[in-house]
Amino acid sequence: MGLAFQHVGPYEPRDIRVVAAFDVDSRKVGKDLGEAIFTEPNNALRVVDVGKLGVIVRAGPLLDGVAEQLRNTFIPVVEGSVEDVVRELESTNAHILINYLPTGAQRASEAYAEAALRSGTAFVNAMPSVIATSKEWQERFERAKLPLAGDDVQNQLGATVLHKTIIRLLALRGVRIEGTYQLNVGGTPDFLNLMYRKGQKERTKTEAVKRMAEGEDFDAYISPVATLSSSAVGR
Repeated sequence: MGLAFQHVGPYEPRDIRVVAAFDVDSRKVGKDLGEAIFTEPNNALRVVDVGKLGVIVRAGPLLDGVAEQLRNTFIPVVEGSVEDVVRELESTNAHILINYLPTGAQRASEAYAEAALRSGTAFVNAMPSVIATSKEWQERFERAKLPLAGDDVQNQLGATVLHKTIIRLLALRGVRIEGTYQLNVGGTPDFLNLMYRKGQKERTKTEAVKRMAEGEDFDAYISPVATLSSSAVGR
């Protein structure tokens, strides 16, 4: 589908070089990143063979990064520490740390934000944990003179952006909205995590949709639905 923005200031995608990677899934930790990204349960269509990237996936802090119900059942876990992340970021001279943990991983997201501060690394929070919108974290990154951005990302063309566009169009045309709902169906580990802690995701998506009606109040229900089989979960 391409990118919505090909340039950010003087930078473009070809300027990005991955120098470090972290996970808590023991099937990925210790592998080259080029191999780890295709490790089960990832079954996404392989668009290109990236080959070996020369970056070994290291263990990061677990905390609430994986729902208790999934640990060592669907997701075999291994745990690192904030100090491990700091050392890796410093030794690889990383400039930006991107947080893409599962939804609901507030404490784990904070651990990575802390590692970014300690290592002098910018932090981009790509999940709906409260970091970049927190006054406390804003002040800490400002004191450290480090960039902080987030929270959450949105698909270039996904269910929520389409839903927002429809609500905005109805509001512009003077339609009185009484209620709306949206179901997001998926089979990734993130969706499986959401089965046990989806409240935060529901709130951020619902607020984003309702803002399109410019203050008009109406019922809205937005929820993720996982479709993984019981055999896969019990593996």
